[in-house]
Amino acid sequence: MFSPPKLRHRFLNSLWPIGLVAVLTSVQLACQDAKEHANAAKSPALETSIHVSAVPLKADTMQQEWTVYGTMSALPSTIHRYSLPFEVRLTSFAVSEGQHVEAGAPLFVTERSPQTALLAKETSDLFKEAGDRLEQTKNRQGDGFATREELLQAQGRFRRAQQAVTTMRRSGQLSTTQTSRAQLAGVVSKIESQPGSQVSAGLPIVSIAEDESIGASFWIEPAKAHKIHHGMPVSITGVDSQAAGRGPASGKVLRVDRQVDSNTNFVRVSVVLTDSSSLVLGETIVGTIALGPADGFIVPRSALVSSGGESRIFTIENGHARVQDVTVVDESELDLLVRGPTLSEGQQVITIGAYQSEDGMRVIIDP
Repeated sequence: MFSPPKLRHRFLNSLWPIGLVAVLTSVQLACQDAKEHANAAKSPALETSIHVSAVPLKADTMQQEWTVYGTMSALPSTIHRYSLPFEVRLTSFAVSEGQHVEAGAPLFVTERSPQTALLAKETSDLFKEAGDRLEQTKNRQGDGFATREELLQAQGRFRRAQQAVTTMRRSGQLSTTQTSRAQLAGVVSKIESQPGSQVSAGLPIVSIAEDESIGASFWIEPAKAHKIHHGMPVSITGVDSQAAGRGPASGKVLRVDRQVDSNTNFVRVSVVLTDSSSLVLGETIVGTIALGPADGFIVPRSALVSSGGESRIFTIENGHARVQDVTVVDESELDLLVRGPTLSEGQQVITIGAYQSEDGMRVIIDP
């Protein structure tokens, strides 16, 4: 049935208020639903939480001691190397490596090499010849057959030949054989040559570490080297000392190298002994360096969270975990000494559950 236009228009106008009300009602219901969901998300009953264990922070001091490893050695600056200023043939040794010698003790016996013997003979002959010519020139000048200038030349040649002979005599070059002796007391650190070998002038034959120079070389991480200073006490124990019935030795830091060793990537710490001990050169040793007390807060190792080179702990505030950036100052077998800008004594620090904690997370402390 066809409705007249006027009637159809009236019918549509009557429907418009009903549709508007329906739309507004739907929007209102959607907003109310969203608000309820938001409130539900904020509800404590639905907030993420974990169970943790915690202990109170305690301000304390820890005696800093670092364990380092190294070897007994002679400090390079005090090793005396024995050599001769002329070529020799090595006949025999009177000492062996590791042996202690007193000042004046025989070290090795040598004899001149053929070339050295020939040079000594030529020098002696030149000296005798220079002496004879000087005497002749003096006689000739007395008879009026030599000038003063000739006499001065003859005297100069004689003095030079005399100096050469004196130098050879003092060095032992004019003697067929020679026994070299220790100048100072010490320990034979190295035998440089073998009996029967021919040794060139200036090459070392025996190295002696003076008694005052026997010490230890330890290696330490570059990051820690700046904390070690001259004079710090060091307790030294040989790896095999206890089995051999030998007690520990004591020493003090002599110097810390400024450069990192290219072979080990560590820094050398040289220690000089301050008491007599039975430690021997080349022995593997363990050292304990006492750095002195340090202040901070004591926390269990389980409280530390390390990530990306940073160290953190979690404290508890109003039932929520709070992240704290810390610096580890020292450590013992069970505990750490840490410092942080916002740490204070008595704060609860999470131990069990630290790695599962997040900043702001609700936590429940287990009894």
